[in-house]
Amino acid sequence: MATHSKMIDFYIKEKICPDEVKVILSGLFRCTSDKILVLPLEEFNEIILLKQGFDEMVCLCTYIETNGDAALLLQLYRYEMSDDDLLKNLVNFSRNSHFSFYFPFDDFDGWIWIQDGHTHVGKELETEKERCFLFSR
Repeated sequence: MATHSKMIDFYIKEKICPDEVKVILSGLFRCTSDKILVLPLEEFNEIILLKQGFDEMVCLCTYIETNGDAALLLQLYRYEMSDDDLLKNLVNFSRNSHFSFYFPFDDFDGWIWIQDGHTHVGKELETEKERCFLFSR
């Protein structure tokens, strides 16, 4: 059973602002956007130390700008949804939007590319560049 202690990383291909991330996550978790907290990693680390006001949140999310095949790394915390349901919701969301996602597929470097409601399994390619995500089918 999923608990509020769950954590997962996934990527968004398109460069978007934090408010757009909130809209996506509120759609995935079927809640209002005020139940989603989206912060850059640096701010999140400072705020999490206060441990205040998170009880009502459906999901806490940090983001990091990346290069390569994805523009943003999202790190989700404190959500109640199985990984399978989250994947299904991302697929459905992508069907009705212009967003593409990369979702972890295995414990090592497998990823599922989600675009226009379709999925493609592939691997993350190694790179020497910092904060760079490269995907190969």
